Amino acid sequence: MALEITLAGDVTIRRTGEAPRRLGSAQARVAFALLTLERDRGVTRDELADAVWPEQLPPTWESALRTVVSKVRAFVAADAVGGGSGRGDGGPIVAHGGRYQLHLPDDTVVDVEQADAEVAAATAALAAGDVATAREQARSAVERLRPPFLPDHDGEWVSTRREQRAAQLVTALELLAHAESQAGDHAAALAAATDAVAEAPLRESAHRCRMAVHAAAGNRAEALRAYQRLRTMLIEELGVDPSQETEAAYLALLGGEPLTPPPAGPPGAAAAGWASPGLPGAPGSVLPAGAPPPFVGREAELGAIRAAWEAALGGSPRLVLLTGDDGIGKTRLAGEAARRIGGEGALVLLGRCDPSHGVPYQPLVELLDGFLYALPRDWMLEFRPKVREALAAVFPAVAEAEGAGDDGGASGPGPPGSPSARPPGAVADRAELFDAVTRILVDAAGDRPVLIVLDDAAGADADSLALLRHLLRHVGPAPLLVLATARSRLPHGNLFADTARVLERDGLLQRLPLGGLGEADVRRLLDELRPDDTAEARARLARTLVADTSGNPLMLVELLRGLDVRPSPATPADATRGTGGAHAAPPAVPPGVQELVERKLDELGPTAHDLLRAAAVAARPGAGAGGGPDFELDLVEHALGLDHLAVLDALDEALVAGLVSEAGTGYRFTQEVTRRTLYERLSEPRRRHLHGRLADAVEARRADRLDAHTVVLAEHRRAAAGPGGDRRAVAWLLAAAAQARADRMPADVVRWCEAALDVVPDDDPGLRAEVLV
Repeated sequence: MALEITLAGDVTIRRTGEAPRRLGSAQARVAFALLTLERDRGVTRDELADAVWPEQLPPTWESALRTVVSKVRAFVAADAVGGGSGRGDGGPIVAHGGRYQLHLPDDTVVDVEQADAEVAAATAALAAGDVATAREQARSAVERLRPPFLPDHDGEWVSTRREQRAAQLVTALELLAHAESQAGDHAAALAAATDAVAEAPLRESAHRCRMAVHAAAGNRAEALRAYQRLRTMLIEELGVDPSQETEAAYLALLGGEPLTPPPAGPPGAAAAGWASPGLPGAPGSVLPAGAPPPFVGREAELGAIRAAWEAALGGSPRLVLLTGDDGIGKTRLAGEAARRIGGEGALVLLGRCDPSHGVPYQPLVELLDGFLYALPRDWMLEFRPKVREALAAVFPAVAEAEGAGDDGGASGPGPPGSPSARPPGAVADRAELFDAVTRILVDAAGDRPVLIVLDDAAGADADSLALLRHLLRHVGPAPLLVLATARSRLPHGNLFADTARVLERDGLLQRLPLGGLGEADVRRLLDELRPDDTAEARARLARTLVADTSGNPLMLVELLRGLDVRPSPATPADATRGTGGAHAAPPAVPPGVQELVERKLDELGPTAHDLLRAAAVAARPGAGAGGGPDFELDLVEHALGLDHLAVLDALDEALVAGLVSEAGTGYRFTQEVTRRTLYERLSEPRRRHLHGRLADAVEARRADRLDAHTVVLAEHRRAAAGPGGDRRAVAWLLAAAAQARADRMPADVVRWCEAALDVVPDDDPGLRAEVLV
């Protein structure tokens, strides 16, 4: 059995087929990694000490280093026995000549070294035309290179290794993109190339890779647009032009004949209902941080977009507006629809609205400028000079072509009043510009149907929205569809909201609201991401995730990523269940989910925020009568001491925001993660205060039936108790114990009594004796 060592992610060692053992000490992990990777030459004591303590050596660093080495030796010894290590009797780590040297069996496999070997193998296979081997080796290398290298440690040696791994990951992604492209899987190739660009935004080879992938898929305009993005970024960030190799790739794209669009799919695909492709992923796969999850569900929504697309092909252009909460998957759905429509030969133009950009027509420039670069130079001669001036004022592609002149000279700033001298977006005649853009898109749609994707449309500027209205009203029967995304609830006065209402009144807009994923869809997701779990376990987890997140894809994926994270300490409100039975505290809400929830909470007024914080304390899981996941408004109102009408106004605000909903005679949080985020944001004194106020509210408002609220009062009084104890908490906890005794639940009697002991005041030994008895 080979010895397998992982240094990325968890630092582990194991024999093939056996469970891995993890190295707990952070300092020992660094030492083990360094000794493993430098085992051929050995490591001096100074090198090892500098890696373990990069900022400052401890006063007795030599003895401390021996301790660290002893931990590594003990970690390796059990698995390094045999295998031809040749280490003699000195154990797996031998010290000689001022160096430590780690001896490992000959059959040892180290993940970092294996990744380097796979990159080399993929390179050789691709050069030899062995696409299948190149794909296999590159995929494996990418999986090995994604996990972080010693994430809880810094220092020069660790940082250097991380930089090497980051560069190697980009190389592996580029190899994978080229291999997938040659294999004909253009979607996978583009995903890998896009990942490479995201990992190294200033690495030109990654951008050339994406250009090549677009070109191989028949999307020359997208390839040219990728070049233009790189060129702009290099000028803005570094003040340099692209390299000769990149310019050569660009000129090859410009000079070549238009590539054949990709086929529309197998015969009968449309008649079959635009069937979804199989989910990506392999058994045992995990979802790395930042990686998109498999696309699941949304069959009804995709069907509606398909129907709108068919109507556009039939001469009825329109705008389909995907709406929903943050994280609900609007952009992902739009991207999936664009991928499928583009795969059928359509021209897909993508633009994202960025209100911080401050440039008129920004999303229109983003989606159309690259396409204009792909057109033959003489296309502008079809327009009058005044129209070309209007276009050049907005689109860099036109401005550069106009500035170059007919003789092909270099572009320059031009004289005052020339297109290149005009401020960006300053258009002398908007009507000329609007008509010209509409004509360009109508002509494009004459060759290939056009899909425009406008992401985050609520951030569009007034000029872009005016042009969008003009386009939809004057495009005629051209096969064109606009697919836009926006939040469900937009602030009062939002320009896009007004535009949407106008287009809807004119019959040019179709709203498509998105809700959360259902249990069946979440189970499909879990089938891909957690294949080793039993079907029953996946079903239980799906129910929990849907209950916690209302099926919000971003939230549930982040919760899935955090399942293996150590849970946060139990909060007082979450420490008990039912009649006092203790249960494990849920894991801390992941930062990404917290950020999403906090954005929604920060849009509320102060009274609504106070109401929800008190409700988060009142609505504990399984708190019994008067509590549980629901909260009763009169108790929260009493605890806050607010005017009834003020509470109702705050409740209306929370209801409109979709944070709470009616539940029987009370209310509940629509997403459990919202309640947990609110609770975790409370300081400990504020939590104790709210628990105490809620206990007061129950005693005042439910005085005629306190027996039914014994457990709730015991929990609140216990959570409200300060460091010095609380006699009222003891009384209610003993009452809960008595109730459990009457119900013949001895284990709960003990738990309640133990909880009472924790809050007995230090100056009352008699009460402590009573509880003990």
